[in-house]
Amino acid sequence: MSRLGANQLWIPRPFWGLLAVAFLAGIAGAPQGARAQSSADALVIVERAGCTWCETWHQVIGPIYPKSEEGHRFPLRRVSLDDVTPETRGFREDVRYTPTFILIRCGKEAGRILGYPGEASFWGLLATLIKNSESSAACAG
Repeated sequence: MSRLGANQLWIPRPFWGLLAVAFLAGIAGAPQGARAQSSADALVIVERAGCTWCETWHQVIGPIYPKSEEGHRFPLRRVSLDDVTPETRGFREDVRYTPTFILIRCGKEAGRILGYPGEASFWGLLATLIKNSESSAACAG
């Protein structure tokens, strides 16, 4: 048996998979900034091929969203309607319409916007979702 150095850590083989999953999920990373968000925070857009309103959102909001404060706090995740099931995505209910925007806080659905109501309405509805999710105990242990 080899000796471990001062900066080495021995991890039993059965735990290698768990460590890899935790690392890839961002759990193992250190938080950045004073107000770090959970790696499980996101804005999920459920869309489908040929959806005119999805394409409009991507043309109007798509280039702006990643640069916005909301985009930094809740990175966009694109999901095809064909790939969605409540069990695999953790959504509270089925998704039937596209686009559907689902705010995820601490790995759980905090709210949703059905459809794309236009640029001004989208930002207002998203701000309301975020505010409501912060006032609720969404991330409380």
